[in-house]
Amino acid sequence: PDPGAAIVRRRAGPGTSPKTQAAILPRHSQGSGSVSSPADDHTGETSPVEIFSIGKELLIGQIQDSNSFWLSQQVTRLGGTMQRVSILDDSQPAIVHALGDAIKRGAKTIITTGGLGPTPDDLTVASIAQLAGVGTHIDDAVVQDHLRRRGITIEEHTENLKRMAT
Repeated sequence: PDPGAAIVRRRAGPGTSPKTQAAILPRHSQGSGSVSSPADDHTGETSPVEIFSIGKELLIGQIQDSNSFWLSQQVTRLGGTMQRVSILDDSQPAIVHALGDAIKRGAKTIITTGGLGPTPDDLTVASIAQLAGVGTHIDDAVVQDHLRRRGITIEEHTENLKRMAT
């Protein structure tokens, strides 16, 4: 993957579960370093987009994957070309393999949803870091803001919650 890629986190769209989404978005190779849109590949053609919904609960049909449905609509509305939508288990090797395959297929924008919560089976961040060949870092300012917003002390802030501040 592009070492200049941005990993962006944001809340899921309207009518979706409250899981968080992350996306690996390519940066322009020149200019201000702004993030490209799915339709902006400098040739006038749309670049391929793949969406991966991550979670055992999705894979076994325990809950419906409404995030990819909404995200696909938004990508298309913005002019992107959907190439693939997949559901993955909470398995770091499976996530790394699937995202790596998407890159090999030429996906220029990869969006993941799920697998970013405070439970031990949420492995999306670690998987993306492994694929990109980088580590993760817990941002102390994010931790302090999280403590303030939740009204909890550092003693109540579990390791799994700290992991979400990477």
